[in-house]
Amino acid sequence: MTNYKEILRLYCSGDYSQREIALALGISRNTVSKCIGLAREKGISLPVPEEITNQEIAAILFPDEERKRISQSYKAPDFSHLAEELKKPHVTKKLLWKEYVDSCKGSGYKPYGISQFNALLCWRRMKRERRGCGRFFTGSYSQQSFWSSRS
Repeated sequence: MTNYKEILRLYCSGDYSQREIALALGISRNTVSKCIGLAREKGISLPVPEEITNQEIAAILFPDEERKRISQSYKAPDFSHLAEELKKPHVTKKLLWKEYVDSCKGSGYKPYGISQFNALLCWRRMKRERRGCGRFFTGSYSQQSFWSSRS
């Protein structure tokens, strides 16, 4: 997260230009400019009091973005339920993913895409069984190695 409090502190000292602040904090000059402009617009007193945290400054400067970020959080799948469902006949990962997407949209969360969903399932299974999801082959064709998702 960008350190808005440090941006405003350095700017108030008057010793640094926006470009120097951006370089010192490892952020873009446009971010520094936007932060300073919004601080003036929102009426944040400069220098910023010590008791105000960086998160409070961010919420003041960007109230809509914070709400959007919270509403677009990803919902983690229920892996124990998915493992039980996959044991049943005629149940596929794609079918489970579609059900997962429907449940996410109903609860206001952003769902993972199917490839990330499958990767999470694979990682979870690999962690549980302490083995890889695919088999690692070393072929004789140019001595190239590759992954196979078939078990």
